[in-house]
Amino acid sequence: MKISLSALALGLAFAFGAPAMAGNTANVSQNGVDNDATITQVYNDYALSSIEQHGNDNTAKTEQKYNDGYTSSKITQWGSGNVAKVSQVNDNYHTSSTIYQGGSDNLAKVDQSDGGNLSSFIAQGGADNVAKVTQTNWNQSAVTTQFGWGNVSKISQK
Repeated sequence: MKISLSALALGLAFAFGAPAMAGNTANVSQNGVDNDATITQVYNDYALSSIEQHGNDNTAKTEQKYNDGYTSSKITQWGSGNVAKVSQVNDNYHTSSTIYQGGSDNLAKVDQSDGGNLSSFIAQGGADNVAKVTQTNWNQSAVTTQFGWGNVSKISQK
């Protein structure tokens, strides 16, 4: 009886524990008032996401879905009213995104999908800046650095 119970327990652990062993890691650190952070990780081989926010009324969202291979996202924001969004979907090999924002009312958005070896880096400071990166296919790299007020950067790589 003990042997069959142990085998049953092992079978249940593999059946229901496999999604938990997929290798996803999520970290959120917030300091301030009314900050909002959301990390969604679904069916990845290995996904790492980190959100760090200091200040007030900042929003950060990361979505990592259906990725085969290493996928990473890092968002760091200081100030108030900043918004950062990262979407990494259907990527097949090393995909990474890093966003640093300081100041107020800045927007950074990264969409990486249907490819591999994608890399994006956004750094902006000041107020009312907008940076958007869209990457699909393979072997794409994008860097945006802007400081001041009212700057707009849009990069699309396909």
